[in-house]
Amino acid sequence: MFGLKSDWSVDINTRYFTLGDYAGGEARWCPGCGDHGVLTVVQRICRDKQIPPEKTVAVSGIGCSSRLPHYMGTYGFHGLHGRAFVLA
Repeated sequence: MFGLKSDWSVDINTRYFTLGDYAGGEARWCPGCGDHGVLTVVQRICRDKQIPPEKTVAVSGIGCSSRLPHYMGTYGFHGLHGRAFVLA
């Protein structure tokens, strides 16, 4: 009757992911390229949502921006232009 209600619960993560958990290789884009900002935002979103890196995949096509899977510390798929697939 007293104390916390039985339907209240707190999800406790046994692991806390940092930006370093999502970092892959060193990005080799041109200095000042906007792709650096995109990579940083994707890594921050993954960290903020606490998505496990082993349950994350980056899919890309061709071009400089498509090197993103190589710079993420997650699974990656680098395919051809127009052939990136989406899993539902």
